Amino acid sequence: MALIVLMLSALILDGFDSKLLSYAAPLILKEWNLTQAAFSTALAAAMAGMAIGAAVGGWLGDRSGRRNVIVGSLILFGAATIASGYSSNKEWMTVFRLISGVGFGAIVPNAMALCAEWLPPRLQSRVIAIMAVGSPAGGMVGAGITITLLPEYGWRGVFIIAGIATAVLGLIMLVWLPESPTFSLLKGREKQLEKDWRRIIRSPLPVDQSALAAAAAERKREGPRPRKSIFVPELLRLNVGMALLISTGPFAIYIFGSWMPVMLTTAGLKISDAIQGSFVLNLLAVIAGLSAGELVRRYGTLIMYIGCGIVMIASLVTVAAVLAWSDAPGLGWSKIILLGALGGYGAGGGALVSTASSNMTASYPADRRATGVGFGVTSARIGMIISIFAGGHLLTGFNNDPNGLFLVAGLAMLVVIGSAFIIDRHIPGRRSASAELKPAPAE
Repeated sequence: MALIVLMLSALILDGFDSKLLSYAAPLILKEWNLTQAAFSTALAAAMAGMAIGAAVGGWLGDRSGRRNVIVGSLILFGAATIASGYSSNKEWMTVFRLISGVGFGAIVPNAMALCAEWLPPRLQSRVIAIMAVGSPAGGMVGAGITITLLPEYGWRGVFIIAGIATAVLGLIMLVWLPESPTFSLLKGREKQLEKDWRRIIRSPLPVDQSALAAAAAERKREGPRPRKSIFVPELLRLNVGMALLISTGPFAIYIFGSWMPVMLTTAGLKISDAIQGSFVLNLLAVIAGLSAGELVRRYGTLIMYIGCGIVMIASLVTVAAVLAWSDAPGLGWSKIILLGALGGYGAGGGALVSTASSNMTASYPADRRATGVGFGVTSARIGMIISIFAGGHLLTGFNNDPNGLFLVAGLAMLVVIGSAFIIDRHIPGRRSASAELKPAPAE
């Protein structure tokens, strides 16, 4: 339980930190006398860093240990966040946000892989689903914290406080966090594994000492084993399908969510109603993400992907219809229908991300799990980066008419549904709570 709490805390801080610049942007723009366009590079820098960090961090985690990468990444992005609070211009802010992104991007694949390897199969999909909503939950929590701290400490103080909290969590993990069982065995660290097992599981390691000693001796005779890659023929369909699904899904989520307040206020809603719509979307995303673990176990990932795609497309059509046909979408039944549709879109998106996270964690071989999850997270970050720029261009090109954006988001969800049929390593659906997914072999 303590392991899960620590990993979830890291992901919540990740979500808080990744949204922090957006929350502080109005004050920074005023202080530095910048336009939104001039500041867009700094906003996108964290996403770019996350894409790099997820790819490199997952690869490093499989080679240097999940624990080492998680601890180092927390300290790195904590220090970079503190430095962001001392930035004097947008150039330095861009550099520090890029470094921050690399740090917290590396945490996600290693945190998921580490938890998966310490959990029994019956709990993996549930816990990974919970961890998948850590980042959006951090964004929601961070909004409240930022509003509380800004009047007293200013935007610089909020960055510094967030950075210190992150670095302190890194130091706590340096003392307490165990290494993954798979990595310890591959490195011949049986004694350390047994010590960690007794501390985490509170029972003896379920392998006798003679077997561990024989395995260690065999490894010494064989010498170092060649590194395996995820880019092999047997993983081709998983790689291609997951890259398409996990890039177009977050693209559709972020292109809609990021520009939703602009779309709603342009359509005639008050800013308070637009913020309320954003809150409902994010709240339902978190709730659905938490529920996705159990739904995956019952229905499987293929059905979940199809269901999420259909729900999100139907929600887009409903939002478009309300904005087009209602004279006063901020009043009466039209507002209720609009909020319901926004909630449906958020629920579909939250469940989609959690489902994909569970699928990646369960499907990649254990000795390449962090690399595989890192590959998927990098694909997702690329989709998010594209969405930041695409949404603005679509709204501008269509003279603030959101229908072009709705169309592109809907097409992206059709790609998600199609990608689900490319993936050949799905978590199968089981109605019986006693039926469990077998862990992926080390190959």
